[in-house]
This record gives sequence, structure tokens and C-alpha cells, in this order.
Amino acid sequence: MPKTQTLYFSDTELADISAVAELLEVKGQKVARRLKESLMQSVAFVLEQKHKTQSTQLDTIEKLLEQVHAGIPHLLYETEYMRLCKASTLSDADHKKVKDAAITNVTKYIGQFQTCNYQHNYTHFDTKNFKTLPIENEKNKWKYS
Repeated sequence: MPKTQTLYFSDTELADISAVAELLEVKGQKVARRLKESLMQSVAFVLEQKHKTQSTQLDTIEKLLEQVHAGIPHLLYETEYMRLCKASTLSDADHKKVKDAAITNVTKYIGQFQTCNYQHNYTHFDTKNFKTLPIENEKNKWKYS
């Protein structure tokens, strides 16, 4: 079954199509119909390609936003942890209290981040149960010192 697609043209585009038909001096009903069908298929193909390109760009932007979104809890946790530590040495018991307080504060600020599901990135969970975006070691471009 042939694929049907409805296209809407502006007055300028319709004038251009008519001008092309007149330039070709189309004679006979069959030739005119074939030209019209061919022209419509060509326009539909161009519009479809434009839509695919826009979809790819949107997917790339969404992927980037997901990556930023996944990183924010980690940044906030580390900031909160350092604020609570105040760069002093802590006993193991105090260290656990500081970690727990940092998690509590991050949850209070952006706890709903953990309910977001990502479509464009593979996620994993770290020891704090924060989402991470791991990469295979052979693809890692960051270098250890």
C-alpha cells in the first residue's frame, strides 16, 4: 500500500511549484499528475530528512542534560561534605556523622533527582546510591596521575 502524506505549502511555495510546471510546459493529464506526485515525494523526502536531523540534535541535547543532571548530586554532596568537614581530621565515628549529614542535606535540596530516569545514558549506582555514568576503561580519556 502506498504511503500517504499530507503536505501544506505556503502561497510562495505553491507559486514556485506552479512556475516549475509552467516552465516545463507540461502537456497531458498523466504527465502533470506524475510530475505532481514526483514533486510531492521529493518535498516529503526533504522534510523527512530535516526532521531526522532535528531529532538527532535534540537527542544529543537531551543526553547532555541527563549527564549534567546526574552530576549535580555528586557536586552538591562533595561541597556539603567539605563544608561539614571544615578541612579538619575526623574520627571514624565523626566521619560517618558528617557523611550522613551530607546525604541528608543533599536529599533535602535535590532528593527528587533520584527519581529521574535517563533515556540516553547508561546509569549505575555508587556506594552512596547516587546515579553515576560509568564508561569502560578502554574508552576512558581521563588519565590517572
